[in-house]
Amino acid sequence: MPYPARPTEGAASKQVMAGAEAGEHDRAQGLALRLLGQREHGRAELQAKLTAKGCPAAVAAEVLEALQENGAQSDERFAAALARRRVERGYGPLYIRAELKDRQVDEGLAEDALNQPPAYWSEVATRALAKKFPNRDDSGTGTPAKGASYAAQARFLSRRGFPSELIYRLLESRDPL
Repeated sequence: MPYPARPTEGAASKQVMAGAEAGEHDRAQGLALRLLGQREHGRAELQAKLTAKGCPAAVAAEVLEALQENGAQSDERFAAALARRRVERGYGPLYIRAELKDRQVDEGLAEDALNQPPAYWSEVATRALAKKFPNRDDSGTGTPAKGASYAAQARFLSRRGFPSELIYRLLESRDPL
């Protein structure tokens, strides 16, 4: 009984390479899905995490393209989720926009995530002030404690990423301390 022809060395190495690439692809996809299962991630953030875990950049890009096509990864969802988390913690639009830029999210998507009326940002700033400078009389009005100076409140809101016009308008509209 004759033995089957032995594959040439080039064909065998191509099969091994194809198997290795498939293994890398499956590993990268598994890592990406695990990360996305924990929270939303931006494309650039996922790309960096996958390459840091040893996935080739080309394989990571291919996996991320497939995940975007089937809706598992979305920079739009990521921008909205990050904006929502930062607003809950009392941050303003300038801070959030800068963080989205640092995470390489498209400017248009960042603007969409932050597209709120001025009254919304005023309410966020008021809540942040009330939390940082709580009332001593427990009146529930949201005005800062008597000892909190105008400048201290303005600096706090500025560090939190609120525009200076909003800070001025908000602090001027409050009752004098």
